[in-house]
Amino acid sequence: MMTARPSPLSQPLLVNELTQCLFQFFRHLDDFQYQDMVALFAQDGIWLRQGQTIRGREAIRLALEKRPTAQRIRHVMTNAFIANMKDGRVCMESYMTAYRHENPSAYTVPVISGPFRLNLVTTWFVQEQGLWLIAEQHMLPEFNFEQQ
Repeated sequence: MMTARPSPLSQPLLVNELTQCLFQFFRHLDDFQYQDMVALFAQDGIWLRQGQTIRGREAIRLALEKRPTAQRIRHVMTNAFIANMKDGRVCMESYMTAYRHENPSAYTVPVISGPFRLNLVTTWFVQEQGLWLIAEQHMLPEFNFEQQ
């Protein structure tokens, strides 16, 4: 039996707020702005990233500081929709396509062979003090692409 899902058309402001939060999250990640990115999580937020579960803002920030900085990476988010609403939390599902180039020059546009990975991103949001924050996010690979 299928359960009824909330229609995004009936929740346009909510969809917009959550999508903007998600877009900001990945933009901050791409720009290595970890403090701004981590601030989008609830204090006890959970992030399943690259097979590892990270709990809490400080642990997330520390994990990100291990990330290589000699790369240019861009995350492109698509197909975002509200998948579930339960107990004051809202779940948004989307696809994330990652593009990556190692050792970029600040003065050139890199040439790459194609995307690096496609992930299914499931993000649970909770509202705290009038702001939607990420309570839990799972990024699970759907496809890895051959790199040349």
